[in-house]
Amino acid sequence: MELLADITDSTVKQEDKELYHEFLVKYTNIFTKNIYATKDYTYKKLENLINNPDIVILEGDKETAIVIMNKVDYVSKMNKMINEGMENGTYVESGDTTFGDLDHFRDFLYRNFKDHPKYKKMLPTSHRPARMYGTAKTHKFENYEDITVENLKLRPIMDQSGTMVYNASQIIAEYIRPLNDSKYIIKDTLKFPSILSENKLKNDEEDISYDVESLFTNVPIDDTIEYILDEIYIKKRLKPICKRLIMKRFLKRLTSDCLFSINERLIKQKDGCAMGSPLSVDISGIFMTKLEKEVVYPEKPILYKRYVDDVFYRKKKNTEDTLLPKLNAYHHKIRFTVEKDLKKFLDTKLRLEEGSYKTSVNRNRKKPMHWSSKVPKKIKRNIITNDLHRAKKISSDFREEIKEIGQKYESAGYPKKYVDSIVKDFKERKEKETAKKEDKVFVPIKIPYCEKNEKIAKHFLKKMKVFTDTKYAFTIVWQTRKIKTLFKLKDAIKHKSNVIYKGTIENKPNVAYIGETALIARARWNQHENPKHDSAPSKYLHENANEKFSWTILCVSSTNVLKRKIHEALYITKNNPIINKQVKHKKLILFKNGVT
Repeated sequence: MELLADITDSTVKQEDKELYHEFLVKYTNIFTKNIYATKDYTYKKLENLINNPDIVILEGDKETAIVIMNKVDYVSKMNKMINEGMENGTYVESGDTTFGDLDHFRDFLYRNFKDHPKYKKMLPTSHRPARMYGTAKTHKFENYEDITVENLKLRPIMDQSGTMVYNASQIIAEYIRPLNDSKYIIKDTLKFPSILSENKLKNDEEDISYDVESLFTNVPIDDTIEYILDEIYIKKRLKPICKRLIMKRFLKRLTSDCLFSINERLIKQKDGCAMGSPLSVDISGIFMTKLEKEVVYPEKPILYKRYVDDVFYRKKKNTEDTLLPKLNAYHHKIRFTVEKDLKKFLDTKLRLEEGSYKTSVNRNRKKPMHWSSKVPKKIKRNIITNDLHRAKKISSDFREEIKEIGQKYESAGYPKKYVDSIVKDFKERKEKETAKKEDKVFVPIKIPYCEKNEKIAKHFLKKMKVFTDTKYAFTIVWQTRKIKTLFKLKDAIKHKSNVIYKGTIENKPNVAYIGETALIARARWNQHENPKHDSAPSKYLHENANEKFSWTILCVSSTNVLKRKIHEALYITKNNPIINKQVKHKKLILFKNGVT
């Protein structure tokens, strides 16, 4: 709450400031006490599942479902995907190349991009192998009862956060994004019904859909990179940021040779885009743009629209589909499948009546979050509001959609009055949105969620408005615990970064050094062990050539450098290591505004 006081202090009357600070301290204590007093029944009920080594819990792909699966079946399915990828050249088995890769990549960035305005943002703050895990494609089923171990497919997801290429990938994705500009792209799935209404289906026409199988992992990287380079250096679509050969190596490094771990195996991805990479959406989109320029545009289709890997295509009735074989002949790794007699596309259910489409929401029969779920009412309200918004945009009969939405949530235990009040608010929202609003500073307040905190939150906000003379727009951001965080699918992080560490001279336990780093601890220790490096341990070894450090991680700290420095200072104050006495550290101030 100290940050909240800093933001709002200037609007509080001088005579009320002491009372205001007492009010913040009081509610901080109340919110904290309520959390500790609340028994986590969800965790208790799931404890047996969490501690069972023979099962895994998967989250649903593209929906909020969870799937309980025997671990042996999960491992078998993931290994099968990896082995198939090895057979077609997508993956290769690898050793641990973490440290060599990191040194080479940092050197590459320095030599070629040190003058780039975002050079510092490109630099890796840490490096560890990416971690692959699987999500369950439950959205492919109308009913959960139809799911079996045999017919359930998994989607491989790559967690690349913390890898050496993650930061640079974000910068380069932003740079090449303008090249993903196909005129056939559907940017918003909710706008598809309006595309249909603008393009009436004629009597001699029919609509079909294509789907690109595993687009991200099958994108031909080398072909796509050459296309990107031509667009930058020949067609001058973008301002070059380096020489062509350097950009080619850079893109290759960011997209290929991705080292990841899965089920304690180390694998390198040599082709295709990894699901979870910041570049995957843009690279796959640019490839599809290239394909459509070379194959689709010359065909001059009546109507062709695409959302990522889903294609809507209109052709003449009773004529051969000449586009599909050309699409499938474009590259041996890319395969399009076709669906005729179209009943749905994306979020839209289609019903053809007298030559025109009646649209409704493509909704499965799965139940939503139950009313008894231990989550804030604000989240439950937002879920219903989002359903109404989607129905309003998609459906040609909004009244019928309201009935279905009502039945859907009432069957999950939601009180009818509660659902009706949200529907009423949604209908009247336009008037509220058009009403004149005063400019206010938006201030989110993070509070850990429990039912007791939710009940007193309204009074807390009311008092906040009184103290600050309603000059801020306060909103509470509830901090909740997601079920999926209790179940670990990813491999444990082998090389830890953002740590506080300690080095002790062997046979001299009183000679020690404590430090912090955003790098992998081992990489930082390697720097310290180089007598030519400019650090206190390096200088000590330079002066005492026969001595050697023994290193250990004291704790994992924050990714925020200031918080890490404070954490480091606390350890230094507690342990008083000799070598640190030579180093000037930040002065630790616990209460910068004093104590009231």
